[in-house]
Amino acid sequence: MRDLTAAAAAADSDPRVRAIVVTGSGDRAFAAGADVKELAGVTHDEVKRAGWRFFFLATQREKTLVRARSLHFERAQELHRRGKKRAGEQRKSPRGVLGERWREMERDGERENEKLQNSSLPPPPPPTPFQAKRSRLLADWDRLSRVRVPLVAAVRGLALGGGFELALMCDLIVAGSDARFALPEVPRLGVIPGMGATQRLPRAIGKYRAMEMVLLGEEMGAEEAHRAGLVCRVVSPAEKTLAAALELAGGIAASPPLAVAAAKRAVSGALESGSLSSGLEAEHAEFWACFGTVEHREGMSAFLEKRAAKWPTIV
Repeated sequence: MRDLTAAAAAADSDPRVRAIVVTGSGDRAFAAGADVKELAGVTHDEVKRAGWRFFFLATQREKTLVRARSLHFERAQELHRRGKKRAGEQRKSPRGVLGERWREMERDGERENEKLQNSSLPPPPPPTPFQAKRSRLLADWDRLSRVRVPLVAAVRGLALGGGFELALMCDLIVAGSDARFALPEVPRLGVIPGMGATQRLPRAIGKYRAMEMVLLGEEMGAEEAHRAGLVCRVVSPAEKTLAAALELAGGIAASPPLAVAAAKRAVSGALESGSLSSGLEAEHAEFWACFGTVEHREGMSAFLEKRAAKWPTIV
């Protein structure tokens, strides 16, 4: 996934690129999802270590004391040792402010050690949404969703779990007649889809069918996906799927790039905004932003002069 997002980011930064097609390396699967062996050993602590650290800042005489807090055992011991040492050094301070800070650290370390050594305690709390979002386990997926140009998925064969979620991140899905979509995480792996399916799929096909796919892991074929509005085209024979996706991407690339980017932001914003009124406000802003551009002038002139528009080659 890291290689894919890096390639997409590089293409997105090239002004000559107007659309990106994402496809699998063969005809058996678009993407079979994440590596279960890699995910099997992931714990809350690993997600927290990979993500954001919480810091407490206190200033005294233009000096900053930074205190990092953690729930795992080794860090608790470190806090205990450091706090005990510093608290002893600062106890004779005339003002005693820093000494109190370090004594507080000492007490924190003692409490964390005591909690972690008590086996009757419940497991540590899961990562906060902010920690999970900042984790390296999800960061690459978020990068793909921020690509500026339209993404077209050319799906053949299986699109399971994370592979299905990868397709859902794209702006258009072209499916071969042999394509099959499923989310096996809940019934087979004991986790939930974590790369966007619980949010994007209900917006695409409705809550109830999405619930069925998420909770039961039920499979959806290409034709049903088309009827449900999940994919925009079904290609038969399936061998022509990539060619059809490239043709679709070529049509996008032939359109004015500034208007295409504005349209993508407006349509994608419809899934993010909380109400129709806020979505319409965003659309109106994008609409008026198009006026006065080179594309606006060329498009209007070409229409009035009854000729084909010549869009700029580089934005």
